[in-house]
Amino acid sequence: MAAKEIPIGGYGPRLLGRVEVAEGTMAFHFEKPEQFDFKPGQSADLTLSNPPETDAEGNTRTFSIASSPFENQLMFTTHMRDTAFKRSLRKVPMGTRVKIDPPMGSFTLHKNSAKPAVFLAGG
Repeated sequence: MAAKEIPIGGYGPRLLGRVEVAEGTMAFHFEKPEQFDFKPGQSADLTLSNPPETDAEGNTRTFSIASSPFENQLMFTTHMRDTAFKRSLRKVPMGTRVKIDPPMGSFTLHKNSAKPAVFLAGG
């Protein structure tokens, strides 16, 4: 499958931009598919359909969604470890289509706004 084709079973949003937001950390901006509703704290699987390089871990990785549900784009921010997937994500051309699966996960805020909450995460 060519990198610009819409993957079967996926949304097929385009890569709109990437920027280094801290040393060794990049943000990747994608089109937000219609009906892609998510809650803060959820994640999604991102698949490169025809990456420049691959490894034994495959072409799919799970990323926390870093953008707000109200924004028009999806943003994923990640530490750029030296893996085939992240090297590929860094160098695919703008406009490349990817598969983004529906949001998942329950690392979301409780409904009682009067109750304090603390989130700790690592990865």
